[in-house]
Amino acid sequence: MTILTNPVLIFVLYFSIPTATFAQAKPAVELEGAIAKEQVRGDLKAAIAAYQKIAAESSAPRAVRAKALLHLAGCYEKLGQQESRKVYERIVRNFGDQPAAAQARARLAALEQAGQTTGRAALTLRRIEMSVRNVGPEDTDGSRAVYLNDETRELIYGDLTGYKRKVIFKAKPGDLPGWAPSRDFSKVFLSFDMTANKHCAVIKTDGTGYRELPNVSAGNGCRTWSWDGLYILLCLDSINGVGGRLFKVSIADGKEYELVSLKAGSVTRAAFSPDGRYIAYELSMSSPVISRIFVVHADGREVQQVYEEHLTSGSPGYVEPFRLLDWSADGRFLAIASQRAGIGLLQLLPIREGRSTGSPIFVRYGDFEEGRTWMSGGGRMIVTLSKQPEYELWSLENFVPPAAEKKE
Repeated sequence: MTILTNPVLIFVLYFSIPTATFAQAKPAVELEGAIAKEQVRGDLKAAIAAYQKIAAESSAPRAVRAKALLHLAGCYEKLGQQESRKVYERIVRNFGDQPAAAQARARLAALEQAGQTTGRAALTLRRIEMSVRNVGPEDTDGSRAVYLNDETRELIYGDLTGYKRKVIFKAKPGDLPGWAPSRDFSKVFLSFDMTANKHCAVIKTDGTGYRELPNVSAGNGCRTWSWDGLYILLCLDSINGVGGRLFKVSIADGKEYELVSLKAGSVTRAAFSPDGRYIAYELSMSSPVISRIFVVHADGREVQQVYEEHLTSGSPGYVEPFRLLDWSADGRFLAIASQRAGIGLLQLLPIREGRSTGSPIFVRYGDFEEGRTWMSGGGRMIVTLSKQPEYELWSLENFVPPAAEKKE
């Protein structure tokens, strides 16, 4: 092997390499950097700017420009922005000879199918601006909210600006409750699980009518109201600490109805269907990592598994478990936040008479964490969207898919 040591010869060889080679390599390097901003740092704003710059460079290789546009459209989808469709159409129209065009056509077909099936065109994702803290999807319908003032230890009912507010409960030192407002915001369920005297109570949002629910098990698991405000679901650990339980509790008299008792795994989320006939719940197991969704009659009969994801911790394809969010307001779908495609997405699982009737339907990309469907706003769903550098609350407006077509 000959090693070049002559500086003059190295200089000649270096500058004899075509300049176009460096010009072509630079956009490819910039594309890798943009992908890192998107997928490693999670900085979608910076990634979008970088992808737009690369796509606008007419001297860049067509394959690089097409890939930049494909990633740009993906970023728009993650943000729930309609611009994604225009970018995919641009790829198909101007870069039909590139591999990215096939992926763009597939995404356009998926978006079209999602729009036809779920009414996605009618869905809008709106960020919720607020001045108050300690508010999650289970605490607000986008205008009203129940939240805790950490400094004064007061539980407050009011708007998200903090100007219109009413103290409905003041906790004693060391006695901070968990809370859950009913879907019409007329009542609040309180769970005192952090004290020696664990108990539960109900109070109206005008601050009156406080009463304890005797013999109701307090816990820090799920607390989900029925749509008619007559019952609440509680997810609790088993008595011996192994497995989990799901209870339906009557708000009127505090009577508990055990619906699920597990020897292994835990019930992490649960929700009533809008008509009150069914209850969907999520079961999680840590070894092996499995998440499942079941639907059971409200009286505990006929448990049906409707969805499952197998996840192997530590494997190259490992992703975070999915999350059951809530039912759609018409009771035809379960909203599920999933990572099964290697990227966060929201999907709808069709349900009829307590059973799954098909595969999950894609709605939009995004790292959704929690969700609650409310009676206001035509059945809007409030969701927590995990975005850098912190979580944000968003409202999915008009979250009611169109009525199913009647079969002959």
